[in-house]
Amino acid sequence: GRVRFTGALAHEAALDAMAAADLVVVPSLREGCGVVALEAAALGVPVVATATGVMAEVTCAQGVVPPGDVPALAVAMREMLAAPALREHCSSEGRERVAAGFTWDVIARSTLAVYERVLGSGA
Repeated sequence: GRVRFTGALAHEAALDAMAAADLVVVPSLREGCGVVALEAAALGVPVVATATGVMAEVTCAQGVVPPGDVPALAVAMREMLAAPALREHCSSEGRERVAAGFTWDVIARSTLAVYERVLGSGA
């Protein structure tokens, strides 16, 4: 009764649902930029995710599991849900990590630098 299957949500509704969650789980096998994890961390919601893409950069160590390791994912979820102090620690750490390195300004400047390198190389 605690899991709700909502189907597709508009972005604002998805953020509202995420903000009300005890935990966000991102069990990706391949992840590019990890927007869902970034948004959850910015909202102060602890994240359990597989170690793909930037997940380890925005998720506290206790919330990162190997890709495809379903038992480890289940253990991390149970531990995070059972320990309010751990959730609070991961919530604070996630907010700090996002604030330190994942602002729109930092991302825009990094993207621009890639474009400039590619265009400067004659590609």
